[in-house]
Amino acid sequence: MAKIAKNIVLYGASGSLGDQLVIRQRKGQTVLSAMPRVDPDRPATPAQAAIRARFQEAIFYGKAQLADAQARAGYQAKAAGTPRSAFNVAVADFPSTGSLASRKDIGTM
Repeated sequence: MAKIAKNIVLYGASGSLGDQLVIRQRKGQTVLSAMPRVDPDRPATPAQAAIRARFQEAIFYGKAQLADAQARAGYQAKAAGTPRSAFNVAVADFPSTGSLASRKDIGTM
């Protein structure tokens, strides 16, 4: 992954270049990375399925936290001065807080 600063050619660009590169904008920076490679016909292993389910719970947790104004303000404060968004910080906080099934303060999403 490359970060590009003040490049006239790629300034503000996003998308893919052929099947080789992906250009993204992240907090005012242009990020250039290799195109992700995924075989759509390959089934997930049980371990992959478990990790994907846990990640989905983390995404639901992040969305629930940002729906609460007080929690959103806390995550925005944690994300301030970093390249991460409040949502990224909330999702990363999930493993230290447990699963959604054990949380009674979060509604079904």
